[in-house]
Amino acid sequence: MEILIIGANMILTEQKDEILLIKRKKNLYAGWFAFVGGKMKVGETLLDCIKRETKEETGLVCRGYKPIAILNERLEDKEKGNFHFLIHYWASCAKKTEQINVSSEEGEIVWVPVKMLPKNIVPSDLKILELFLNKEKGDLGLFEATMKQEGIEQVKLSLQEWMRMH
Repeated sequence: MEILIIGANMILTEQKDEILLIKRKKNLYAGWFAFVGGKMKVGETLLDCIKRETKEETGLVCRGYKPIAILNERLEDKEKGNFHFLIHYWASCAKKTEQINVSSEEGEIVWVPVKMLPKNIVPSDLKILELFLNKEKGDLGLFEATMKQEGIEQVKLSLQEWMRMH
């Protein structure tokens, strides 16, 4: 099993009251809402990966890119098998009035109020969002998680395995 290096961009309005999500069409999370992002290419920097994936999926050029967390995630999917991701989470800002691609080959792009999030958000993305919005200061840190998935309605994120490293 190879470890996939993923860049994920949490795009918020400047007021942090809305987030841009993609409702994925393919791969492991088809039908789920997620942060914009994707696999890092050989030779790319993390920031280049985040900017490229954001532009490809949304058409946006965001501002204020900041790395916020790294997640070592193991996914155990009853139907699709086991996967391992090293996800580099970044936060950035965009104006809701900026033109976005409402649909890409990856999925549908939507602005969502953070107080009215859909139920089917990728659990690790949701946890990072909650931690980010509730943090007191500084970056979130490094985390470990195991997620067991048995269909879209049965996902268990093993929260006791999330560890903040110092």
